[in-house]
Amino acid sequence: MKIRTVVGLTGATAASFVGLAGLAASPAGAGGNGAINLPAADLTSTLGLPAPIFASPFVPAGAFPDAKVTGNCAQGAPWLFTDMLGLDFSSGNAVIYRGLNGVVFPFLPNGLNAVGVATLVEFPSDGATPGQTFVGPAHVWFGQNANAKGTVYAGETVSFSGTATDGSGSTISFNANPGFIQSAGGHQGGWGQQNLSCNIVPSG
Repeated sequence: MKIRTVVGLTGATAASFVGLAGLAASPAGAGGNGAINLPAADLTSTLGLPAPIFASPFVPAGAFPDAKVTGNCAQGAPWLFTDMLGLDFSSGNAVIYRGLNGVVFPFLPNGLNAVGVATLVEFPSDGATPGQTFVGPAHVWFGQNANAKGTVYAGETVSFSGTATDGSGSTISFNANPGFIQSAGGHQGGWGQQNLSCNIVPSG
């Protein structure tokens, strides 16, 4: 499915939905509609990729009315604004529901919920790496659906509060809730808020 414009989201955020297709493999054991309860640490291997953050790449403050950025994100972690991001959980609990083959994005389940400790993962667009690894409490909920009339929907709420593992004291935290809906006739709407905060201290 191609998303041309999503009202309330910037083009970069809307394109993130489409861009995820290039990152994902087919879920292991795809099929079925029952809920799958599993340790959150098994989520990445089950999905074939870390839980995707649809709000990534993040946008500068003011890019749309509910886009907020505080701290030195642009100077200290510019990759937050150029690269797709995901959450690789190392602890906690997760549930995948309503089947592993999604109705909007076939490479993702129709729904998932995960809470625990996760590492923020970057899919570098330029081959560069962040230089610092951030780990902390995280939550991701994702849902997608379609009705008999052909209307499709996908949305996410995601939060993360990470500290750099290099001892520098650097932190990255965010919460966001991007989503879109499209009618059978192609009419589109969207929503989204972004709160991103950084305190990046050079390592060493």
